[in-house]
Amino acid sequence: MSIFSRMQSILSSNINSLLDGAEDPEKMINQTLVEMQESLRETKVAVARAIRDKKMLEDKCEETTKQADYWEEKAIIAIEKGDDSLAKEALKRKNEQVESSKDLKNQLETMTKNVDALKSSCGALESKMEEARRKKEVLLARLKNAEASKKINENVGKFNASSTSAFETFDRMEKKVNYAEAEAEAVQELSEPDIDIKRKFDELESNDKVDNELEALKKRLGKS
Repeated sequence: MSIFSRMQSILSSNINSLLDGAEDPEKMINQTLVEMQESLRETKVAVARAIRDKKMLEDKCEETTKQADYWEEKAIIAIEKGDDSLAKEALKRKNEQVESSKDLKNQLETMTKNVDALKSSCGALESKMEEARRKKEVLLARLKNAEASKKINENVGKFNASSTSAFETFDRMEKKVNYAEAEAEAVQELSEPDIDIKRKFDELESNDKVDNELEALKKRLGKS
């Protein structure tokens, strides 16, 4: 899978599928970005070399054109001097340069297309890099959220599975506490056997006090 395809797959993939995969999603994203950065560097180097070679070819093409003009001028001089043989040799050299110039121009046309294609690829890779950098933080934030949600759901599932036994344990403990409290009350009563008699005397004394207050009030009202 190409770097472009891998990054596109990462950017558009479902976070849960990444979580369930064998690869570490964050490491995978960072590694892909590193690979893209390296590819971008290599592409830029290739573009720079291609531009250099194109410039050299342009210079060579320009030089052959100058050489063709040069030999044509020499042929004219030879003709003016009446030396047709030398003029023919000059024209022969001129034609060689013209043919060489044509060949170089064809090469230059092809190289220009290649340079333009490399520039376009470099621009596309830079755009992808920018897109990846923009989405990296968002994607990792979604990933962390998905991991947290997964963990929470797992814990909820564990709680639901064990909640029945947990509440049964609470019920048993409550019964034990109730039993312990009842035992404590029973022990207290047993440790004070006269408590019921004391309570009865307290009630009698309270009743006598009320009766005395009633008689005193009747005397004051003349109802005695």
